[in-house]
This record gives sequence, structure tokens and C-alpha cells, in this order.
Amino acid sequence: MGLVGSYKNIDQKEAWTIASDFIKDEFENRFEKFNSYEFVIETAQWFYDIAWDYSFLLFAKRKYEIIVIDITDTD
Repeated sequence: MGLVGSYKNIDQKEAWTIASDFIKDEFENRFEKFNSYEFVIETAQWFYDIAWDYSFLLFAKRKYEIIVIDITDTD
């Protein structure tokens, strides 16, 4: 889900609620049951080698799931 970014203000309470709900739903507040890795995909076509491009891989030990989160603020 994308919520604007540097071009438009968003409601801070709404942003906090969305982030908090994601953490509750995805992690169930069991942070010790996850491994977290930050990585770079050198040939990723959706990133433009900007300082605020991030990729995270999370491994859920209990569910045996891999979650990939990509973050950018580039058009």
C-alpha cells in the first residue's frame, strides 16, 4: 500500500495506526521469533540507487514464512 510521501502530508495518527496494525498482524509482538536482514538487489528495476531505498527480508521462524519489504520514496 502506498501513502503519498514527500509530496503531500498525511495524517500522522492514520500513519501510526497503519504501521501499528501491520506490526500486530504480521509479527504478533513476537519479535524474537523473527530473523531480520537488510539487503541490496543490485539489478532491481524499481530502485534508482537513492539513499532512502531499503530492502528487508524477515524470516518468521514459527510460520516458516519469508517476508520482503521494499521501501522507497522515488517516483
